[in-house]
Amino acid sequence: MQHSGATKKANGVGAVTSSAKMTSTRYSYTALKLTACNIAGIIFGIAAEKGKVYVPAVIRGQMLFRQFTMMKVFLSAVSAGSCCFVVLAALPQTRKLFHCVQEDFASDVNGRQISAFLIGGGILGVGMTLAGACPGMVTLQVFTGMNNAWMVLAGCFLGAFLYGLVDPWVTANMSYKTPKTSREVWLHSRLGLPFIPTATTFALMFGGATALVEYLYPWQNEAVVSGAIGYLSQSTWSPIVAGLLMGCMQIPVALAIGTSLGSSSSYCSILSCAMTPIGIAQGVPYFKKFYSGINNWWQVIFWAGAGLGAALSAYQSSSWGTLHNSTPLVCLVGGACMVFGARFAQGCTSGHGLSGMALLSLPSFAAVCAMFAGGIGTSLLLQSFHYEL
Repeated sequence: MQHSGATKKANGVGAVTSSAKMTSTRYSYTALKLTACNIAGIIFGIAAEKGKVYVPAVIRGQMLFRQFTMMKVFLSAVSAGSCCFVVLAALPQTRKLFHCVQEDFASDVNGRQISAFLIGGGILGVGMTLAGACPGMVTLQVFTGMNNAWMVLAGCFLGAFLYGLVDPWVTANMSYKTPKTSREVWLHSRLGLPFIPTATTFALMFGGATALVEYLYPWQNEAVVSGAIGYLSQSTWSPIVAGLLMGCMQIPVALAIGTSLGSSSSYCSILSCAMTPIGIAQGVPYFKKFYSGINNWWQVIFWAGAGLGAALSAYQSSSWGTLHNSTPLVCLVGGACMVFGARFAQGCTSGHGLSGMALLSLPSFAAVCAMFAGGIGTSLLLQSFHYEL
């Protein structure tokens, strides 16, 4: 009996030890994934800072068609993202992962009516013009010392909170009674075509459009080109190079997390973490799903890395703290509109733009068109009143 008891005790200790090892391995694996996201974010941030796509004057100038840096970065990033997804879909080793990325994206959009993407995208576009930013670029503005960037950030959290309050109404009134199948989300499925040749065609189209815009409006005519020797010390890179590098960050995010680039959910994760301990989240159920898990927090880690990368880039080129934005109130309202609209539309310029369009998501094409319509309309309206942001 004593021998049997000793054996049971030894087995119990062994089971505890094995469980501890498994937990340790799981935590190590999660830390490795988040580290990969952070490094990818740093690279993304450097490219975005060099491409100047986070600069308010660049964003507002694009809305008024005064300059085209933002368009070049955006189109080249979408083109690169499409190529990345084509590679993942083509390789037998990553084909299953690609389908996981597709399903993850479709799960966010296949229940909403098209009106939600149009309305949310339009509100987001209004915020982009007012704030001179997009949800993913706000951390870059903060980390590079831009004045009033903190007000844009505060507005983003305000917008996330306000959307949390109205989400029950949006879900009840702008969702399909019977959710669409994932196949109905994709352009290539609607056309009855396979993803790889369709996405390759669109990547070439986006790339060709980028080349045409660059031919008509050379980037050197729109940017201050420094004579620094080191590539990181240069104040500006070609927007096409910056966009291609940004789009290629789809690969590490897909490999590490099994998803695609996005940013607006990160505000919900941080807000949920701040609200839960003091009980506010109990009254706003929308935020409960963002509280924990690597699928919620990887965006926070990625965009923190992007901010660090942008700060490093700006410091190396002596441009840290040299940029300015609009008044604090305009920045606050703009930030609120951006993230409110992004959550309404289930995605932002990163989620719908860089990822959704690269994946050939029909709701994303609608949302992005609405974003630019809202941004351009707001810019033209302000211009008609001779109001300069």
